[in-house]
Amino acid sequence: MIGLGETYISAFSLSFGFSERYSGLVGVVPFGLASIIQIFSTKIFSRFRTRKNIVVFCAFMQALCLFSLILQPNDIPWAKEGLIVILIAYWFFGMASGPFWNAWLVSIIPSKKLPDFFAKRGMVNQLVLIATLVGAGHFINVGNGDIKSFNILFFIAGIARLFSAFSLMLHPEEEKSIVVKSAGSIECFRKWILDKNVSSLILVVGIFRLGVAIGAPYFTSFFIVQMKYSYLDYSLAIIAPFISRALFFRYSEKMLHTFGIQKSLIVNIVIVSLLPLTWSFEPSLYWLIFSQLLSGIGWGGFEYAVLFRQIEDFESDERSRVLLWTNFVIGICSVVGVVFGSFLLGKSPAIETYKELFYLSTIIRFSPIILIFLIDWKSFRKSSKQHFMRIIGVRPNKGPEIRPIIYVDDEAKDK
Repeated sequence: MIGLGETYISAFSLSFGFSERYSGLVGVVPFGLASIIQIFSTKIFSRFRTRKNIVVFCAFMQALCLFSLILQPNDIPWAKEGLIVILIAYWFFGMASGPFWNAWLVSIIPSKKLPDFFAKRGMVNQLVLIATLVGAGHFINVGNGDIKSFNILFFIAGIARLFSAFSLMLHPEEEKSIVVKSAGSIECFRKWILDKNVSSLILVVGIFRLGVAIGAPYFTSFFIVQMKYSYLDYSLAIIAPFISRALFFRYSEKMLHTFGIQKSLIVNIVIVSLLPLTWSFEPSLYWLIFSQLLSGIGWGGFEYAVLFRQIEDFESDERSRVLLWTNFVIGICSVVGVVFGSFLLGKSPAIETYKELFYLSTIIRFSPIILIFLIDWKSFRKSSKQHFMRIIGVRPNKGPEIRPIIYVDDEAKDK
């Protein structure tokens, strides 16, 4: 579903005949708006009796969204808006099911088997994603980026999601009720964000993601339209940060233990911030892939440090709520950033315009370092807990878009 479908949405919009600016917007705006809407997911699904029903329903709806992409015409006045609406629905159902999926699996799988289950699941997920990303890129390249090639991939991705939904139906219901707390009201958000630890974290993550959203969404159009690379080359550029991130993610905790959160964040922010600067040099494909590999390491280290701070600072019954609100803020910053970037890019951008956009993105990405120096993030508590990640998408500039599995192996700590 991920490797064959959503990853190529921006490239699909270019093949559809839409502008370079729109290809950036369609890659981020639906995801950002869905991140905001998912705050209300617990209320929207309040009438469902079980978490299993919610997860299965969301999986079916995502499959329908993928099929809708095939039926979406490009010669009608509201074609652009229609594509945005379909993608908002797709991302909403994907993200909204996350907390329910977490709680459901934790309730039906014996606690002793959870670490092994999530570890094996993550490995299979990564292998399948790598294979489908490269395979899809080659298939589109053979078809010369024709719209039919994308439609075939979206159809296969929809079938895969339907198969996933039917597989989920075969799992048992949870044996006992585990309450998934509501994200709360806007007043709850106001009180939450006024907390010093929370507000400092949100400022760092929010400003950084704002800088990313200004430049990164336009990587696809820059790579394919301006640099004239093939879709196979594009798939290799996408997969590079995913591979490096997967390989080096396990070393992120060691880095935190050795250098502390503050230094680790600064190093990783520098690595990721330099990425759009390398794009502006119009590098060769090999140098571009090398820089993408480095960015994957930087993204893995950055998000692990932020994730550890989130999980370690809040009790288990608060983690879902904290992550929901964090995603809410990230969604707002992403939408603001990509719209501002679209305004700067203009309707008919030249390659120099892209370079100016990437320069600005680099500067804003660097700015959170000043905040980190002002925040006491030097401490790092020794922990034997295991954290697992769930891949919900792949972004061209950073590899996988991940959400933490709200399960922590507390037994390791007790031992």
